[in-house]
Amino acid sequence: MTTPLRTAALLTMSDPAAKAKGKAKAKGQAKVKAAAKATSDSGRERADLPHTGESLAKQLAKDDEEEDEENESDIELDENGNSKYKKWVKIFGRDTGQENKFLLNLQIDTMELRRTLSKYTGVNTRELVFEIDGHEWVEARELPLKNFDPENQMVIWYVGNRLRRLMKRRHLATINNLDKFERSLIHFAIIDGDFEILREVVSDKDFNFSLINKQDAFGDTPLHHACILGYADIVELMLDKQADPNVQNIYQRTPTMLAAEHGHSHAMKALLRGDGASLKPNPGNCWKYPNATYFAKHNGRNRVMREIEYAQFEAKVMAEMDDLEDLDRLTETPQKKKAKPKAKVAPKADEMCDQEASSEMSFTPALRAASKFSSKAERDAAKIGQSLA
Repeated sequence: MTTPLRTAALLTMSDPAAKAKGKAKAKGQAKVKAAAKATSDSGRERADLPHTGESLAKQLAKDDEEEDEENESDIELDENGNSKYKKWVKIFGRDTGQENKFLLNLQIDTMELRRTLSKYTGVNTRELVFEIDGHEWVEARELPLKNFDPENQMVIWYVGNRLRRLMKRRHLATINNLDKFERSLIHFAIIDGDFEILREVVSDKDFNFSLINKQDAFGDTPLHHACILGYADIVELMLDKQADPNVQNIYQRTPTMLAAEHGHSHAMKALLRGDGASLKPNPGNCWKYPNATYFAKHNGRNRVMREIEYAQFEAKVMAEMDDLEDLDRLTETPQKKKAKPKAKVAPKADEMCDQEASSEMSFTPALRAASKFSSKAERDAAKIGQSLA
């Protein structure tokens, strides 16, 4: 007994057109399944990226909101609704001999803790040094109170020149000296994440500005280190001081590539502002010299990719506007150009008097009538005078 399915199969085998149609249909279904699988895989790896300026701007704003929410979600609360990370911390002044207690968030970084101590002690942050258990905290972005025990530990502060202490620690005699790896003082200030010390150094009247783009033994400039660590404020400061964002290290990496590779979207935004860093690949145009977009995609840095796409969109819009302006200038006709005003010839004195008289007499109908009447009376008087003569 032949089933309907078997009958359809036999008919398909006997008809070449139906057979080809069936193969095409099966091939199309396989492509659809493969595309769906690829879409799901890429969706798991990274989010779909928008392609219009408005959607890109919205997505970037959404990313900032999500980042703020992540930072807020890190704050755990106890049963009374207070933060678990806020504790009473003992603060001891070595120079004053005074001991106080401050309610501090244990998740603040070194820079914020120094500012808090400066507010309560009245000592300038440049000269305020503090240590915990004999360890001096100099890394501005680290969390000194992360593993702090309020019962058994205390923060000890004292007055000291932090710039001089940094130079002594790095064995540099002046702000323009280099160490054995050809690194300058601004290299080390950036490695510590110390924005205040860095700003003081680059603003010093004796600072050698050629050190802004000084490469160390590995070809890294200070801007390279800032992009690796993701310090956006330091990146902006270095760019303001004419740091070159397109310098390559010995591995052919630019600061832009390193920011993309490490996923620092805020540093990337600072690099791409105005006529900043280039997104083009390095010379060579082969697989050894990729660009920042490649590193962002390869490492799944979605926020960096959105910053790059937004910068590319802005550059495209600006280029189109420039093309339109050039086209308007080329298609401008001579009639549209403003004609030069003709030089006015000054009238003679007699002509000016006649013009003034005619303008005055033709001002109103009454004046015109009066002028006709006066001229007729004069003619009559002249005739009478001639007859008497």
